[in-house]
Amino acid sequence: MLKRLPDTTERARQELRLQIMLGSPLMATKGYAGSETMQAYMRARELCQQLGEQDFFVLFGLCVICVVRSEHERALEMAEQMLPLAESLGDPVKLLQTHWTLGLILHYLGDMSRALEHLERTIGFYDQQNYRSQLFLYGADAGVLTRAYAARVLWILGYPERAREMVRSASVLAEKVRHPMSLAVTLSALVTLDASCGDERVAQKGAEDLIVLSREQGLPFYLSVGTIWSGWALAMQGQYKAGLAQLRDGIDRYRAIGSELARTSYLALLAEALGEAGQLGDGLNVLAEALTMVGLTGERFYEAELHRLKGELLLMQVTGEKDRVSTEALRTRSAERPAISAAETCFLRAIDIAHQQEAKGWELRAVMSLHRLRIKQGKQKESRQLLREILDWFTEGFDTADLREARALLEDSAATSL
Repeated sequence: MLKRLPDTTERARQELRLQIMLGSPLMATKGYAGSETMQAYMRARELCQQLGEQDFFVLFGLCVICVVRSEHERALEMAEQMLPLAESLGDPVKLLQTHWTLGLILHYLGDMSRALEHLERTIGFYDQQNYRSQLFLYGADAGVLTRAYAARVLWILGYPERAREMVRSASVLAEKVRHPMSLAVTLSALVTLDASCGDERVAQKGAEDLIVLSREQGLPFYLSVGTIWSGWALAMQGQYKAGLAQLRDGIDRYRAIGSELARTSYLALLAEALGEAGQLGDGLNVLAEALTMVGLTGERFYEAELHRLKGELLLMQVTGEKDRVSTEALRTRSAERPAISAAETCFLRAIDIAHQQEAKGWELRAVMSLHRLRIKQGKQKESRQLLREILDWFTEGFDTADLREARALLEDSAATSL
């Protein structure tokens, strides 16, 4: 109807409001970076330029699109423009959204401590009564979004129990608002955390719930995410054919709606599943693709784990066995020494990256991988000290798979050295 009106300033303002209102439901139904979503926000930006104004919610929408397209540096520039605008307005809603956006972007860039700082500030701004009316702008409840991402950052930083508590808090909020996207965000966070803590069966059930919800509500982004996690969980439980098929289908669906965000992590899941299935060459090719993406996009939150998995697959490739390389192969097969050296370099690189990012969750896994290699090389003294130091750092989450394995590995290597 607006197209029939004269091209006046008032008509432009009315269209701007409508394009902003269209943005959020389009994110949900067409994907965060879908062509129709982008069209709405790009048109909104044109109208802002025509009016000689800067609109906070247009910046926010474009910022989210850039994040989902893995254009993180560009997204960070926009978020940094949002902050002084929000501060000058003194609007707690805009301050909340700005700090959430900064936390989100910094998390993907691998700056975990700063990401958590912004996300925790966001929680401080949240008031459920005030923000229910803002769902149409954000796509999901702001309190749910913040807690979901804070949980992921907390796990990476080495606080599994705090991460679980954060997800529980997000679940309570999501149940109160009963908003489809908010529920999907929470389910996705739960699946990610369950998988990270080593509970594939629970993660699979959560992924299936996410798939059902996404199909019922028409949420293509979370349908693809659920499919990816379900495939990974199946493969990790030995159902390689079905799991790998689901994983690949989920990744294809994800890219079909314009999403590149976190694809490095989803490729890591595919590579890990391929390794479990004994398809080591394919797994290494997938990791090479993911590491190339890290360099192109700057998405570094999974970088340490990519290097660790590469080292594990290189070792498995030495003997062609599914389980890790034998001591005999390490000590007697000189032809395999370059691959063994390359794997060792991968583990050391993973430890260094994780240490720089303060990512204790990733660092623990990388130190365990290095220590297992050192044991087979008969050089475990130094790596055992590394493992003891990082294990001593943890103050919670001792029931998680990684910490249980680390403790057992330390005890076994100590007994062996006696």
